[in-house]
Amino acid sequence: MSMHRRFSHALCCASIVCSLALMSAAIAAGATPELKTIEPSGARRGATTEVTVAGTFDKWPVRAWVSGAGVRWEPTKQKGKFSAIVEADAVPGPRWVRLIGDDGASKPAAWIVSSTKELAEKETNDLISGAQEIGPEPTTVNGALSKGGDLDAFRLTL
Repeated sequence: MSMHRRFSHALCCASIVCSLALMSAAIAAGATPELKTIEPSGARRGATTEVTVAGTFDKWPVRAWVSGAGVRWEPTKQKGKFSAIVEADAVPGPRWVRLIGDDGASKPAAWIVSSTKELAEKETNDLISGAQEIGPEPTTVNGALSKGGDLDAFRLTL
């Protein structure tokens, strides 16, 4: 075998070994958590609320990072559920949430801290005749658009 052929053969083998090593590292790394939805979309100051997240997280529990002070999320034993603890002195407003696994963090998703009463939307409230009643005090309604064309009706006294 000439020197040129041996050198080409060695380069080819080195290239294959390098490619296999990179593929093995990518497979071993696993998937970064993905956060698609958070329900409810917020909580009141001074409250502890069960939060359900949808997305992809191979291992449970994952950790949660929440921007700003006064809010922490603790994973429960049930996959996709967190206990969100909002301190009474937490500043109201939007927060960013990321799920953190061994292989990285999800993209951030918005979550809101409010200073008003929180109310969960109750289906079926698609028609005015089935409108959900909201009390007289300032209220934040947590709901979700569950399908294309979804309408939600609420009744309140002004």
